[in-house]
Amino acid sequence: MGTSPSSNAYPYRNEPTWSRSEKAIARTAFDAALGRELHEVIQETKRLASQISQSSDLWDLETLPHRTS
Repeated sequence: MGTSPSSNAYPYRNEPTWSRSEKAIARTAFDAALGRELHEVIQETKRLASQISQSSDLWDLETLPHRTS
């Protein structure tokens, strides 16, 4: 069950071993993509919030994270 603490083997045989520079590049790419996605969510939230005219309109904001493009 599992790997022994003294084992240096990666727990998943088919999983590639990433170099330090590959990890840094992947992290940079991930952070950039996350930043773009969050920017879009913020812009859409601001757009919807600007259209709120009554308290019941607030519920439209609650469904925002569950919408798909």
